[in-house]
Amino acid sequence: MKILFVSHNDDRFGAPKSMFDLIVELKKKGIEIIVLTPIDNQINRLCDLNGIENYTIKYEANVYISNHSKMKNFIKYIRYKMINYISMKKIMRKIDISSIDIIHTNVSIIDFGYKLSKCNGIKHVWHLREFGTENINMKRYNKNYIDDFNSENNHCIAISESVMNSWIDKGVSFKQIKRIYNGLADSYSEKKKTTKALKIVFTGSLSRHKGQMELIDALSILPKEKTGNIVVDIYGDGDTDYINEIELKIKENKLNNIVTLRGYKTNILNVINDYHVGIVCSKSEGFGRVTVEYMMNKLTVIASNTGANMELIENEVNGLIYNYGDPIDLANKLETLLDHHNIIEEYGSKAREKYKKNYTLDRCCHEVIVFYDRILSKI
Repeated sequence: MKILFVSHNDDRFGAPKSMFDLIVELKKKGIEIIVLTPIDNQINRLCDLNGIENYTIKYEANVYISNHSKMKNFIKYIRYKMINYISMKKIMRKIDISSIDIIHTNVSIIDFGYKLSKCNGIKHVWHLREFGTENINMKRYNKNYIDDFNSENNHCIAISESVMNSWIDKGVSFKQIKRIYNGLADSYSEKKKTTKALKIVFTGSLSRHKGQMELIDALSILPKEKTGNIVVDIYGDGDTDYINEIELKIKENKLNNIVTLRGYKTNILNVINDYHVGIVCSKSEGFGRVTVEYMMNKLTVIASNTGANMELIENEVNGLIYNYGDPIDLANKLETLLDHHNIIEEYGSKAREKYKKNYTLDRCCHEVIVFYDRILSKI
């Protein structure tokens, strides 16, 4: 079996990381892999290191920024059409398309792989890792894009029940879509955490929809005698203006001795195991790779009641769920852990058990291969 993966350009974030983990595991199972990226990035370096055939060829996403001017978006549309048309011709000269069994596109806003599959009569898989463009100020050039998702040669993988249901609500046929949770390779090693302070970690891109501000608000609500027993490290990078806002809020609330912005860390799993608690304050998490990284490392997770968070975290079983947009509720959950240290280990152990049962890379790879086989058997 030979699969052509079509990636996108955010190589530092969850979607391409999940794609690459899957690719490496598929290769171990004997699947031939080719990877396309729209710009040369870390995915290409990792492919080279792992002996995976890869190419960089420019292609544009099928979306535009909704609050830009009509003229600017029209020019962007012409660019999208021209670049993708030319790049399709180029890639068909670079690789033997007839040898490809399935083209697998990693995110919904890229339609280059779908169009390549359609004009060559190849089965296509769209990996739905997000709820759509509604929450990110974007719209699609193709207003009838759902027809592409429902076309005979296309099939969809959704990374959670929440994502799957949101796409079914948009009009994607339930017959076209299969829920397969992301999988992570197990990197956990038992480590005794000796610090008396409650060590809290927040990882991910620094952006409003990830909710770092909500955590700062919650910390400012906690009684001062409680905050002396907390250490909070926030990892990630993002928009400079937003980072400045976070730093200002930390300063205004006199939390400088508690909260530290650590910046982006390539090998975040090397440090996660040093913490007791992992925080997820997202507005809408399609799956929650960060959440599973916490669970894998036996951290107690406090997560918002949005997106797929409640599929991963069962309140007061393997973590705590708080009401999104309510920093008082988040502060209460933090105070619960400060007052009852014994439940941290209990929740963390149960979180790891759930990871091993549902979110391993081997399980994900197996389900994807079964999905591929089912698609190809319909030819």
